[in-house]
Amino acid sequence: MADRIRRTKRWRKVHLVTSMFVIVFTAFFLLSGFMMIRYDLFPAGEPVRYVKTLPMTVPVSDHPEHLGKQIKHAYDLRGRMDKPIQLKDGRWHFFFARPGVTQMAIISLDHDSIQITRTEQLTVPRVVNRIHHLRGYTGGWKYLIWGVLYDMSALSLLVFALTGILMWFPMRKGYPYGWWFVGTGFGITILVILAMYFLA
Repeated sequence: MADRIRRTKRWRKVHLVTSMFVIVFTAFFLLSGFMMIRYDLFPAGEPVRYVKTLPMTVPVSDHPEHLGKQIKHAYDLRGRMDKPIQLKDGRWHFFFARPGVTQMAIISLDHDSIQITRTEQLTVPRVVNRIHHLRGYTGGWKYLIWGVLYDMSALSLLVFALTGILMWFPMRKGYPYGWWFVGTGFGITILVILAMYFLA
């Protein structure tokens, strides 16, 4: 009996901690999702573009990823770098993005100049939209922290549900309606998976 009480207390603490992650991230994604679907209430504003052509100061190499990092450093381009793309005419295209700002760099054919197009849309809806879609760990320490927190929130959802079941299951005879909640949760999940599989 004492062991069960201790286990229940442990599950309760874990349940409480994970609920904090769930609440914070769920609230953010609910708010940001609402801002995206109700763009009439939260206009993103018109983007502002700046285009400049500069001398190419970085030696062109056969390694696009390495070249992109050098360009980012040499021209003070910020944000996460997408995979470099070689255009049909042979020029290399590099794209850097951070919330509210994107920067596109294209090296000329003779490698003597680089054109940088900076697009700014520094409004709250646009910045929140970009953060809502951030995935992965690349791009620097800030993106790494966000990726870790993002994955921790996803893991917290699973742990929150599991610890809730573990606390309820020993007391299921006293709280028989718990079966309805457990069944509903699993049922909705299965229905959504089937709907996405057969209707998508």
